[in-house]
Amino acid sequence: MMNSHRSPDQNRQEILAYIRASCRDAAHPFRYLTLSTTDQLSRPHSRMLVLRDLSADDALLMFTDSRAAKVEQLELNPNGAVLFWHPEQQLQVSMRVQLGRITDAALLESYRSQIKGRGARSYTSIQPPGTIIAQPEQAQEFYAFDENNYFSAISGEIVELVALQLGDVMHLRLRCVKESGRWSCSWIVP
Repeated sequence: MMNSHRSPDQNRQEILAYIRASCRDAAHPFRYLTLSTTDQLSRPHSRMLVLRDLSADDALLMFTDSRAAKVEQLELNPNGAVLFWHPEQQLQVSMRVQLGRITDAALLESYRSQIKGRGARSYTSIQPPGTIIAQPEQAQEFYAFDENNYFSAISGEIVELVALQLGDVMHLRLRCVKESGRWSCSWIVP
């Protein structure tokens, strides 16, 4: 994936293109990411999410239940971290992101219309995520997936990207920082 003969910025562009491609391929290893946030006591929390899109301005798009703990956590502290791992490529991509809820009603409706079949259950459980229940079956009660559901979308604007490519001959590590809409990339020691 990464190539020492390309410039750091060319490698960044290749990595982001690779991540964008994962949004169209359900079997792609980068389709799932680990999102980390912190709670009000600065304790870290990590969970797996599906990457829905990576915009042209380098913002990750993820869907969630608006009652999930991560929503409250990102509102308390918008600083988050994202981690991707591709086992065949031996490529790890970690990111620092600025998180926020998407509130534009028309945009949310367009995202919501993408949800099909059983996927709607992720946003319609009668019991909020994290609720203590006596039996697992109690978590299997759902509202209809209409406008009265708990669907929410989260954006994660990338502010730093660090990629580590493991290799037989040598490892490559790249660090890119985005400030004022411009990327600055350099090789760093793995």
